[in-house]
Amino acid sequence: MVRTTYFLTVCTDDSFDTDAYMQTARELVEALETVLGSPETLQKIVTADGLSRAITEVEVKQVTHAPESQIVARAVLECEAAQRVQFDKNAFSMAVRDGLAFSVKVNKRVINASELSG
Repeated sequence: MVRTTYFLTVCTDDSFDTDAYMQTARELVEALETVLGSPETLQKIVTADGLSRAITEVEVKQVTHAPESQIVARAVLECEAAQRVQFDKNAFSMAVRDGLAFSVKVNKRVINASELSG
């Protein structure tokens, strides 16, 4: 089995005050869980024959400690399959944005095994 790990970030375009933080953070987490936690949606985002496992961890925080700040959600998606898992960032971005009432910027990168262990 080949393990492929992706580091995903979803950052709000706008800044939010501390009062709006909880609701915005909740929406970001729900959007990520809906997209990455659904086998049907995940199959539209990743390309892999025999995907045997997909684990996701999500963290949300304000970018700065100012009274108003952008909010960033960081997720690690770890997949195991018979071959390297390909990730469609455009499909992921569209699926996440569909679940949000505010605009976001989405980034992804592959994480090497050496980055995880150290």
